[in-house]
Amino acid sequence: MTRVVLRARIGALIGALIASTASVAHGQEPARAERLVRFAVRALDGVDVRVGPGERPTLVAVFATWCRSCKDEVATLNALQHEYSMTGVRVLAVSAGDEDSSHVQRWTERLGAAYPIATDADGAIARALGVVGVPEFHLISGAGRELFTRRGPIGSTLSALRAAIAALPNARPK
Repeated sequence: MTRVVLRARIGALIGALIASTASVAHGQEPARAERLVRFAVRALDGVDVRVGPGERPTLVAVFATWCRSCKDEVATLNALQHEYSMTGVRVLAVSAGDEDSSHVQRWTERLGAAYPIATDADGAIARALGVVGVPEFHLISGAGRELFTRRGPIGSTLSALRAAIAALPNARPK
């Protein structure tokens, strides 16, 4: 690894640390990097998605169809999916609670969601992530570490999320 690349990665890590520390006051929770996050889910399109060690870095967005701000987040998640898909980072949206999968499917299609959608009827994903409400956003590294957590709309912490993604050591092309 060249010195330029190494300095860029160190700079990105420092930037992510500063940005995440500064944004805690704006509703971002400190990430729980000391524990591994691991789960598998079948998306509504039938594709199995695994999150955790040895998998692609994943931004997990937890939502509900009744949540007004969750509806507003779809465009942002589409943009993030488009922006980072070539780096190996993916977006996965998970409907919290026991919402009917056909209702969730219609809701996401109507809003034009362009990323995998899954439901969490038994709450297993919510427990794995420590979800307390919607919307929530959790960036999980390819090592299964939670690097970024946001409880509430993503807007004011989008730059901190981007810094955390830029600092991912194992983001790889699709």
